[in-house]
Amino acid sequence: MSKPIWSRSSQVYKSLEGLVVSGIIIIRSIKINNILSHEQTYIEFPLGLSALVGPNGAGKSSIIDSIFYALFATPQSIRSLRGTSKRSILRIGAQSGSIEVELSVGGKRYVIYRSISVNRSDEAVVYEILDGDKRRVVASGVQPVLEYVKQLLSIPSAEAIRYTIFSRQNEVSKLIEEQPSTRKEIVLKLLGLDELEKAKEFLKQHLDQANSDKRVYEQYKIDLDNMRKKISEIRKAIELSKYELSKAEEEVKQLEEDIKNTEKILELVKKYEVLSRAVKIANEAKELEKILPICREIIQIDVSEYTTIVNILKNRKRELDEAMHKLKYIDDRIKSIASDVSKELGLEIPLEDSTKIIDILEEFARNIDRERNLKSAEVDIATKSVDIVKNSTSCPLCGRVLSDDLKKKILVNMEQKVETSITDIKRLEQLYDRIKKYIDDLKKLDRSKVEIMASINSAKRVIEENMEKFRELKTRVDKVIELAKNVEAFSECFKENTPISTTLRCLNRLAIEFSKMFEERSRLVKQLVGEDVSLNRLECMYQEIVEQLKSMNLDVDRINVAEIESGYKARQERLRRARERLGNLRGRIEGYTKTLEEYTKSERELEEKLKSLKVSIDLQPVLDILVNKILGKDGLLAKLLTLEARRLMEKYANMVLKELGVDFKVKITEGFDIEIHTPLGELDVRSLSGGEMVSLAIALRIALAYTVFGRLPGFFILDEPTQFLDIERRRAVFEIIRRLSERVPQVIVVTHDQEVEDLADKVFYVSKEGRRSVVREKEKVIETLFKA
Repeated sequence: MSKPIWSRSSQVYKSLEGLVVSGIIIIRSIKINNILSHEQTYIEFPLGLSALVGPNGAGKSSIIDSIFYALFATPQSIRSLRGTSKRSILRIGAQSGSIEVELSVGGKRYVIYRSISVNRSDEAVVYEILDGDKRRVVASGVQPVLEYVKQLLSIPSAEAIRYTIFSRQNEVSKLIEEQPSTRKEIVLKLLGLDELEKAKEFLKQHLDQANSDKRVYEQYKIDLDNMRKKISEIRKAIELSKYELSKAEEEVKQLEEDIKNTEKILELVKKYEVLSRAVKIANEAKELEKILPICREIIQIDVSEYTTIVNILKNRKRELDEAMHKLKYIDDRIKSIASDVSKELGLEIPLEDSTKIIDILEEFARNIDRERNLKSAEVDIATKSVDIVKNSTSCPLCGRVLSDDLKKKILVNMEQKVETSITDIKRLEQLYDRIKKYIDDLKKLDRSKVEIMASINSAKRVIEENMEKFRELKTRVDKVIELAKNVEAFSECFKENTPISTTLRCLNRLAIEFSKMFEERSRLVKQLVGEDVSLNRLECMYQEIVEQLKSMNLDVDRINVAEIESGYKARQERLRRARERLGNLRGRIEGYTKTLEEYTKSERELEEKLKSLKVSIDLQPVLDILVNKILGKDGLLAKLLTLEARRLMEKYANMVLKELGVDFKVKITEGFDIEIHTPLGELDVRSLSGGEMVSLAIALRIALAYTVFGRLPGFFILDEPTQFLDIERRRAVFEIIRRLSERVPQVIVVTHDQEVEDLADKVFYVSKEGRRSVVREKEKVIETLFKA
């Protein structure tokens, strides 16, 4: 008996945390939210055999479909999974849902998260679980996540999974049920046969190119000879131009020396002219410097401030006079109102205190209002009494019988009293309105008086504030005017009957002008000379220039600047033409050099092309063999690949069948037909029992996984492998699955048959409660029952 691929008794089997076998892939858990019939489902899958048990329609297959969708499905492939749209995979009534599958890959933990929504695009993320259950994003987006999962699981495609370790409902024997030709096509496609055909088509293009390269090769050789002749000619032209360039450079050098000497003479002449002008300007500045102290005194006086203060004092004085006039008018008006009130009401009223007048009138108005209210109450009582008397036959007070004459007499008397009271009320209301008008007029006058007093106080305050400044400025102004009178330069400012402010503005203007003139002349001297120098120093510099000109035999009184400049310009023109010729020669040489570089580059390119074509021509025989003999669906490599695939599938299938305790072997024919060989002879696949058929299907799936992936699968999923089988065959199939779980680290089986419970390491009951699926662990269900 061969040693099991994965031992159930192994300590590693007991815990996922201990699973560190390189490359082993385990499904640790799944979390489902609003997917298919599952509202909130979380399952942790241990190693060994896990069974999802429940009646048909309970939602068992939904768990397997959720795993497949999270790991391998695109939003476009939903049709092949469930329904035709996103809504068909979401729980009824839900707008969005999510799936989280945690994997263990060679001991590392990963979580694949997928979300589905009818209103937005799918989301997908792969997290690596670090120490402390921290998560690190390693891939995001649906396509990047699917590619990452393929790399993580080392699988070529999702299709490879469906034919190997992931058997969805009714698909366990899918590979067996296919026609041999279809089976062959599937296996070879999974092994990459299509890539051989693509490689053939790709290399065929290169072969066609190699066949045409030879004709081009001869033409390139002719082009290379012609190009080398051109290179020789251009090199001779460069040598001749360099000789002419040397002669032109000598001429330019001589002209530059002549111009340099002329420039020296012109420089001295210009210095002479500059210093002559500077001496004259410096003398003017010296005269202006004498009156600068007075100018500074004048400029320091703020004429605008002086004028502003004078205007402020004038304006405030005018405002004060106007306010006093208004105040007198208001006082007179208050007295007039007080007099009118006193005469009309006969009250003793103070004529000058408006506040007391208002208080007296308001008190009087309140008394009138009380009297008016009293009269109104009397009218109301009398009116009600009239109504009572009209409707009564006896006196309401004494009970005396009222005759019609007596009643009429009483009513007339009462109505006269009502009319009298109403007349009194109207009189009181008129009097009340007149008093209120007096009060309103007095209050308006009082407010106006307050505002005017504020204006008066403000004007007085401003006058007091500015008088001190005015006195200070007046002292300085008088001093400046006294100083300026004695200076001729300021005489125009002292005309007869000129206001002081006008004189100040004139003095300020001239002082600024004189200061600017001094600064301008000082600046001009510095600008002309280049530094701050005294008048004596300027005169010394002037004499030094005169001596230098004399030493060059130039008389400063007879220097003809125009003649010197004319000769200078003539030499410059000759130099310009010489430099232009020099530039043309350099440009010609540069052009020749550039052309030489281009020719040389073309020469190298032609040499490279010839070299490249030579390689292509040399490869033609090799390409011919690859295209016409080795590559493609019918090529040698495809035949070898087919042969090796058959050999590996046959080898691994028989190994697995032996591990599962089955007493037959399989043979994969050249056409990928499956032959069954027993000790008693060959059998037809269709004659196998249910358990044998499942054993064969599992063996072929594991063998194909070995062949395609090159390794043992870490998990194996079977959805309803015993569907449509009788009880005996179901027991046989479950026994096979139990043996499989002893060889594969993790087997997950979905079934409605309870026979699996005695064989499984972990059982999950799946049931339907209303419209949602509920998953419970068998141990917890039993524990709950015992507690109950």
